[in-house]
Amino acid sequence: MWIGIYKLGYIAGIAGAATVICALKGYEKFGGAMDVKGIVASVVMSAIMIYFANNIAWAWEIYDAFKSYHITFSEAYRSLHDVLSSTGSQSDYYADLVIGYVLTLICSIGTVVSAFRTSNGSYTINKVK
Repeated sequence: MWIGIYKLGYIAGIAGAATVICALKGYEKFGGAMDVKGIVASVVMSAIMIYFANNIAWAWEIYDAFKSYHITFSEAYRSLHDVLSSTGSQSDYYADLVIGYVLTLICSIGTVVSAFRTSNGSYTINKVK
């Protein structure tokens, strides 16, 4: 979701919020019950996933720019930070990452706070009707 929205030219907190909500729901489903440890683990895992989604989105941009030179996507991904430093785009990359984290925080803070409040062993996410 993050990469698709990025390809459209946007950074959307809703994609990050979806990542957090899915991580919380996954922990609840496979961990048995939501607790503080699960909430923290879900938020940390979401932050890691957003970092890699941002890397993939930027590597895709590099791949699109250099595919006429027969570069593969994995080569574009591995050379991401080298290309960023040689083109002076590091500040743009980190700005996108920080904006993504801030938007994710804004969009998911209610869910995380609610999870902390109800983390006595029975946390559920209600469906929107």
